[in-house]
Amino acid sequence: MELILLNHIDRFGVQAVMGRSYLGAGEIRRMIYTENLIRFHHGKTKADSWAEWAAKFPGPDAILNEAMLLSEKYGD
Repeated sequence: MELILLNHIDRFGVQAVMGRSYLGAGEIRRMIYTENLIRFHHGKTKADSWAEWAAKFPGPDAILNEAMLLSEKYGD
């Protein structure tokens, strides 16, 4: 849902999507986390070797793996 919200805000602006001219700190934080997850996913899928990518980027790999496990458990 955060990715959809972020895309709508990018396209139409905060006022049109949220009905107010600002985003709260929690909203901004969730959107940044979502952007990071997407960036990590793209980086890993573009890598020649997922194992090498995981070794080179252990933090992002751990975060991405945790997000995938939570997504499987609770749904998107």
